[in-house]
Amino acid sequence: MATEVDWGDLRLSVARRSFPATERFVSTLRSHHINGGACFRSFRFPGAGPFLEVARKGELAASGFFDHFWQTKAVHAVLPELAAEADFRCKPPFVWGNPFTLDGDFASALFSGGAYSQYKGSAAEAKVEAAAPASELLGKRFERSQVFTNHAEWCRYFSGIVDWTWVVLNFKDHLLHVVAATDVD
Repeated sequence: MATEVDWGDLRLSVARRSFPATERFVSTLRSHHINGGACFRSFRFPGAGPFLEVARKGELAASGFFDHFWQTKAVHAVLPELAAEADFRCKPPFVWGNPFTLDGDFASALFSGGAYSQYKGSAAEAKVEAAAPASELLGKRFERSQVFTNHAEWCRYFSGIVDWTWVVLNFKDHLLHVVAATDVD
């Protein structure tokens, strides 16, 4: 059974650190998702307390975290396209991903392109290009990271055509990263 948490007390701040490889990756996604878009932001989470306890147990999704996270002031301030109103329920839910295959998931998004614009390189080039942002977000600490994904229309920003969302937790640096892209037909 998942740990019960009052996520109303969750305090996140926007991370002021630069992530150049990830910004380049998101820029490339944005250039191929011409009728939609792509976004990226990082948040700093507390180094102790309920968030860390639940996350380390692997219970974020089951605890309702993803229902509450998109309602926080921090998300509303810097990711308004993904922000949710009160009583939001994330459907379909985020699922556990794998830090070891994040670069492959990023490469898949690059190589697949958008509804009307495709990646110009080969699949192998997409894989190489995707390695840098994955490594940057994970901090090269696969064992101290978690990845959650949702490739569906879970909020109004998404179109249901080409949808990608990754939430990457880096426990070493106390960072939560959000990368999202969508495109419409």
